[in-house]
Amino acid sequence: MGSVQMASPSRGSGILSPVENVYMAVVSAIPLPQLKIWANAYFHPVVAYNQNKKDANFGAIAVHLILIALLAWVASELQAAVEPNFLAFNARLLGIISNPIMVLIVGFISSAICWIIAKIFGGRGGYMEQTLALALIYGGYTVVAFPFAVLGGGIGFALGAIAALIALYNLYLMTKAVHSLSSGRAAIVALMSIVVFVYVMVWFFVLYLMIFPPATFSLGGPGP
Repeated sequence: MGSVQMASPSRGSGILSPVENVYMAVVSAIPLPQLKIWANAYFHPVVAYNQNKKDANFGAIAVHLILIALLAWVASELQAAVEPNFLAFNARLLGIISNPIMVLIVGFISSAICWIIAKIFGGRGGYMEQTLALALIYGGYTVVAFPFAVLGGGIGFALGAIAALIALYNLYLMTKAVHSLSSGRAAIVALMSIVVFVYVMVWFFVLYLMIFPPATFSLGGPGP
């Protein structure tokens, strides 16, 4: 497994610099180095990728994805902390196992989609480099959107949506850097990857519902 490359401590510059400085101060105080890498990747995606691309291997990427899944799970638990339903709490508790598994699967599948499309358009990057880049994007968004997910409601959703749009722009920047593509081709690859990924995930969801109908898990017993 590759070592963790820490981002150089620096203050942000540009329109998002106040936000970046707050996030970097917070994650720097938490003894989990990946948090600082992800936050840096959100505000400086290409720089963060270049600092950590030596870790473009399955082990290091899997650690990133598993930790991202657990961080997202913590956010969902905090958001639902006032939930009085004990059965619902137990169901959510299973997320500590299911979330990492699902994020690993989705992470590598989404990377394969993006990598194949990039190759069609002349991309030069490797699959593991592509996957590391996506992991950094996922991580960056998860760190930045964490307080919005905990906040919930309309405000939390709106702020999370803005954070997601910036993450999509980061996907374009990462695609351009990893695959040495022109701006136009990188934009096409990023957009096509999103469309194809959503299409594939919808069919996976439909297949899941066909295999495990919702009525099967009704608290009132099996469906008719």
